[in-house]
Amino acid sequence: MIYYFSGTGNSEWVARQIAVGTGMNLGNIAQLSNTTAVSFPSQTNGVIGFVFPVHAWGAPEVVLEFTERLQIQESTYRFAVATCGDEAGFALDDFSKKFSLQSAWSIKMPNNYIPMADIDTPEQIRQKIAEARRLIPEICSHIQARNPVWQVHKGSFARLKSRIINPLFRSYALSAKGFYAEDHCTSCGICVKACPMENIELKEGRPVWNDRCVQCMSCIHRCPVRAIQIGNATKKRGRYTFEAFESGNF
Repeated sequence: MIYYFSGTGNSEWVARQIAVGTGMNLGNIAQLSNTTAVSFPSQTNGVIGFVFPVHAWGAPEVVLEFTERLQIQESTYRFAVATCGDEAGFALDDFSKKFSLQSAWSIKMPNNYIPMADIDTPEQIRQKIAEARRLIPEICSHIQARNPVWQVHKGSFARLKSRIINPLFRSYALSAKGFYAEDHCTSCGICVKACPMENIELKEGRPVWNDRCVQCMSCIHRCPVRAIQIGNATKKRGRYTFEAFESGNF
């Protein structure tokens, strides 16, 4: 079983490619986390994997919380793949402290955290996805052989980013504070459907964010009229989803 969490589609695409390459089943962490089930006895056939984006050089909180609800046999081969704009920091090392891993990989995928920086150029996006396509078959081969592999690009100042900046991000930035819809919002409701955490609702035709935001950026990137903003930083920055780029509608 491969469990994945995804906002703009990068991690979902990687998870689906690995599922095809290994014959494993998929589980959407957000959907499962929104259920009332206390735990999930997992039929893993001896292998379980996680695919998730790196959030501020750490694993998303929703993924960490989900691992606590799993019932896994000690002998199960465990792996994780983290997608990131560039560096994973200690995200996978710290994840392994909560959910022990035999193998881990990081894969560079197009940047989507536009409160901090603009999206990648079309050429950068093409290059990252092409490299991911090259790496995934190798990852699948290792998973099928249950090899212990640790291929993670931690980047510079990884300890500072994961051990100091990430806790600050989780304490002070992990909320929907600053999200709003501009006046040209059409009340289409796409943001409501796009939110994996079911954290958005329409009130009087305008989106309202509640208290379960994990800053996955799904709503802001999927708004068809670019009405959703986070403060002023995102107004002049691009929008990206994997499916839009893949379909040529980027």
